[in-house]
Amino acid sequence: MTDLHAIRARVESTARGPWKRGFEADGTSVIHRPHPVVEGAAEVLFGAHGASEADAEFVAHARQDIPALLAEIDRLRGELARAHPGAPRRSVVNTITGGSTGTVIQTGGDYYGDLHL
Repeated sequence: MTDLHAIRARVESTARGPWKRGFEADGTSVIHRPHPVVEGAAEVLFGAHGASEADAEFVAHARQDIPALLAEIDRLRGELARAHPGAPRRSVVNTITGGSTGTVIQTGGDYYGDLHL
């Protein structure tokens, strides 16, 4: 499983969004956000030299999309916990993957969890 704490930390360390794709005068794609002080102006965060339009759009939307995905994970985990309030939660060590750790919730024959590889 993915380390969601590390993903959250990376998101929080970036410039605030929303990020958007724009163009320099020479046609080079840039990723920018609204200027934090000057109304109506853009602050260029970085150039996307050589990137396809699809790649530049993906990067521009990542600042908004990743927090939305993390929020959805949190919401689904909350629903799971509410749906199975008595489900045992236990820490496990997975020896097959060489010592992965995390928390697993067992509900019937299904296991849900957050393993850190």
